[in-house]
Amino acid sequence: MDVSAVSAAAAIAAAAAIAAAAAIAAAAVSMALYHERQLSALCGVHALNNLLQGPHFGAGDLADLANRLDAAEKLLLREASTVPPEAGAAVESHRIDTATGNFGVEVLEAALEQHGLSLVNADQPAVVEALATMPEAEEAYLCHRGSHWFGLRKVGGMWWCGDSKLARPARIEDDSLGTFLSVLRSQGHTVYVVRGAAGEAQASLPLPQEPEQGAAGREEVYHPIDYLLGAAPLDPSAPPPSFFGDELGADEDAAAAAALAAADASAMDESMLYAEMMACLCISARCTHDSGHFSS
Repeated sequence: MDVSAVSAAAAIAAAAAIAAAAAIAAAAVSMALYHERQLSALCGVHALNNLLQGPHFGAGDLADLANRLDAAEKLLLREASTVPPEAGAAVESHRIDTATGNFGVEVLEAALEQHGLSLVNADQPAVVEALATMPEAEEAYLCHRGSHWFGLRKVGGMWWCGDSKLARPARIEDDSLGTFLSVLRSQGHTVYVVRGAAGEAQASLPLPQEPEQGAAGREEVYHPIDYLLGAAPLDPSAPPPSFFGDELGADEDAAAAAALAAADASAMDESMLYAEMMACLCISARCTHDSGHFSS
């Protein structure tokens, strides 16, 4: 094949790629992104649901996963004869912080495994080069600092920040994503790449589902992309203060409660949900219910 034929084939392939990208972008504009806002200390739940674009998990689901992981760990230790049989019978899970409601990374990993996904720490040699050169080639990231989790997700060829402490998803420009991730890491965030099972290079995440017309609170959790595109993208050099654990105001927390109720028909009001979560988190018989409001 001569040089001109190769050039023509390359031009055709490039044109096809551009057309495909344009078609994806056009289809994306008609989508509505799912976004749960912060309710109490449920940022781990919100981070997963916003990544997966639907109400897949509740606080009780993650607490149950934490308990299962603890039980499996204790069994292994006992089989290895490193722990006496009576030890750990009434010990709080180290995978849940009952003071803040923060879930450990193993819990979120176990939840994502149910969807054929895995987490790879961005500091691992296997992904360092890829993130340094083409971070936008990934499909999603999960970020953590202190007791707060949030995710970054690519939908329709565009990157979005789904932090539950934001009022709505915020767009991140492709050429800013690398800088954005670098700033987060420099400020103390641990960044995980969301990949397929066993760390496979390509993750397959669910697309947003069409919200039911007339559903109560629908506008609180579904945000049309064509509307979101009217807002300025996030400044990669200055992440919003919410990323660093700032508290929500009373109005924001009330709106978050309405959003979660819309996402889950069986959702309770905030005080009842708090009681339910604490019942799940209290593994020890000595753990007592505190009716105060706790944050993430």
